Amino acid sequence: EKARSLGLEISSLATGVFWRLNLGSTDENLRKQGLDYLKKALELAHDIEARVLLVVPAVASPDIPYDKMYELSKKSLKEAAKRAEDLGVVIGVENVWNKFLYSPLEFKRFIDEVGSDYVKAYLDVGNVLNLGYPEHWIWLLAEKIACVHVKDFDLNVGNINGFRHIGKGSMDWKKVISELRKVGYDYYLVVECPPTFDPELKEPKFPEDGIKYAKMNAEALSKIISEK
Repeated sequence: EKARSLGLEISSLATGVFWRLNLGSTDENLRKQGLDYLKKALELAHDIEARVLLVVPAVASPDIPYDKMYELSKKSLKEAAKRAEDLGVVIGVENVWNKFLYSPLEFKRFIDEVGSDYVKAYLDVGNVLNLGYPEHWIWLLAEKIACVHVKDFDLNVGNINGFRHIGKGSMDWKKVISELRKVGYDYYLVVECPPTFDPELKEPKFPEDGIKYAKMNAEALSKIISEK
């Protein structure tokens, strides 16, 4: 109600809990905890009228065989998809640095095998850049992209400290926007750029710096989008 009163739409809902409650875990109790949480999160997304719920599909571990994790994660999402459909909320599987589904071919196959219109991709182009090319993911996932996270990444750093604000890294933003247009993507570009992505900022102040950098990134992205 507050968002509506301000003329705002909540594009998606996210949680970091699936890094801990692993949906691909061989610990059945842990996996079911994650699944129960996922279903409750879908209900919350529905209540706040968010069309997409971001989900980390699994977190790889040396103790869990990869093929087993793949099947268990798929099992979890297939079950959750039934609730997602009932509520009209899409589960957006995000590509993250979880050592799982690092190829766009494998990622697409995983989504296809879950086999639900309510399980799609939550594509993070910044997370892709250190592993490959965002355009490859866009081409292959195409209509299966439910939502998009945007942030930049500095390939010269090449690790977790390399995330940057839009236009401050190695991303070819014109290419990314062009390819998203070509596949018909028409939903939100969700800016995921906290103040700490500025390597020169030593002690961020909240909420001041949060607002400052949100505006800066929104303006940078708007400029890129307008340059056809």
